[in-house]
Amino acid sequence: VERGDLATLLVTHRLKYEQKLSILSGVANALQFIHNKNVFHRDIKASNILVTQQYQAKVIDFGLSTEMNLDISHEKKEKQQKRNSNFFGKTKRKKSIFSSVNPISDVPLLMDNMTTIIGTPSHMAPEVIKGTSYGKAIDIYSFGILMFETMTENSDIYSNSTLTSVFERVKSGERPKISKDYLNNPLYDNYIHLMKKCWQQKQHQRPTANFLYRTLSTMLNKVRKDNE
Repeated sequence: VERGDLATLLVTHRLKYEQKLSILSGVANALQFIHNKNVFHRDIKASNILVTQQYQAKVIDFGLSTEMNLDISHEKKEKQQKRNSNFFGKTKRKKSIFSSVNPISDVPLLMDNMTTIIGTPSHMAPEVIKGTSYGKAIDIYSFGILMFETMTENSDIYSNSTLTSVFERVKSGERPKISKDYLNNPLYDNYIHLMKKCWQQKQHQRPTANFLYRTLSTMLNKVRKDNE
């Protein structure tokens, strides 16, 4: 895809607010699509988002994705990706099992069931870290972290932190610190409010992907209208 992955784009380019909303709206649309089919991704992060020339998003790397109570077969994954080419890019080869070195932001930890740790540590929901049962809401939590990455244009969310430290902080309810530059910027008021909803500690308190897409689309349309 023309502009490459979002993690790289955030480092090499200064994105406008409208462009950020366009990308996030596309990711929410993809999540809405798969969640409505009772599938969740389990590794939403900036490096798994490809960005087109028009700042539209394609979600990639479904190596950890699963259906509710049923892993997706290889054959079904291939068929699903062909049908959904408007939303998703090609699946990348999965990286090796996580080791305890930094940075932790972009290294997936691989396990093979829905009550153990799986995904990328910096983007893991509390219920995943605790090893309790989880569902689609883990993607919403990761989306909240993705919003933080996109807002700050920085994917190294917990720099110089150990795996244990990050897990303990997330389990205790701590989230990435939002600087005053964004808190005091009226442009980001609704953005930050939505982001905080996504990374709520309890699964049932997080919004659905449908809600995310509707809300972000409304925000994007307003910005575009204001910029006319």
